[in-house]
Amino acid sequence: LQAMKALSLNPNKTLIIEDSKTGLISGVQSKAKVICITTSLNKKQIMDINKNILIVDSYSEISNYFQK
Repeated sequence: LQAMKALSLNPNKTLIIEDSKTGLISGVQSKAKVICITTSLNKKQIMDINKNILIVDSYSEISNYFQK
């Protein structure tokens, strides 16, 4: 959150891509949209952190969130 403020980033216009527990927690706390890649955590572990995290199994799946 402090880094976002220092960079003058708006959480509503920020996307965070993470795969670690600490990164996910920080991302959720920042109020930004968070996508998690299941490389180090399984889906249940991710959902236990926050149910609003978008979960993908690969980097290529992330593009699905940008296509209309």
